[in-house]
Formats: sequence, C-alpha cells, structure tokens
Amino acid sequence: MTYHDPCYLGRWNNCYDAPRAVLNSLPGLEYIEMPRSRASSLCCGGGGGNFYTDMIGSGLSSPSRHRVREALECGAQVIAVSCPSCYKMLSDAVMDEEAEDRLEVVDIAGLVTRSII
Repeated sequence: MTYHDPCYLGRWNNCYDAPRAVLNSLPGLEYIEMPRSRASSLCCGGGGGNFYTDMIGSGLSSPSRHRVREALECGAQVIAVSCPSCYKMLSDAVMDEEAEDRLEVVDIAGLVTRSII
C-alpha cells in the first residue's frame, strides 16, 4: 500500500505524518512510500476545478495517470487517499491504465473500517 498526499492536506496544511501513522497502524498492510511524496508529491490533477473542467486533459500525460504508474512501479496494490477529488481522479486513472486487477484506490477511512470488520 502507498499513500497519495493530497494538495490541500499536504502542501497547504503541512499534514504529512498523521495519515501515515494511521496507515502504519493497520495490521496486515505493508506501507511503501512513492518517490514523489510529501511536499514533492504529484497533484492528482483534480485541483483548481480540473475535476470538473478537464482543462489539463486526461491523456497519457495526465497527472493522475502518472501517479497511478508511480504507484504500480513501487509495487503497491492499494493507493490510500484522504481527499474525495483524489479518490475520483486516481480511480478513473486506474481504469484508464487498465490496472483494475492490480491496483485499488481506497480512502483511509475505508481501510480503517476494513481493519476492524
């Protein structure tokens, strides 16, 4: 499992350790850090209204598809997110990359719920 730092929680609010602490406390999950993380994390591409307008495009070079490929390259099977825009953008990118059988996007709250059920 890896974690995608959302722009507002991370760079805007400097919150990097708390989500990782939650993820690392979950039993049975191995955490893998992507090379671009924390303040150098890549945006999912949904910010600034792009979620609604697709101003920067959704082709092979879209930020969300880059991010999904980074997660796959580091060996993750799950991308944990903590932002609904990131969830949507990365979920769509997983489908665009035809990686549904290799990678799942899950909100941190969903991972916590799975661990207690």
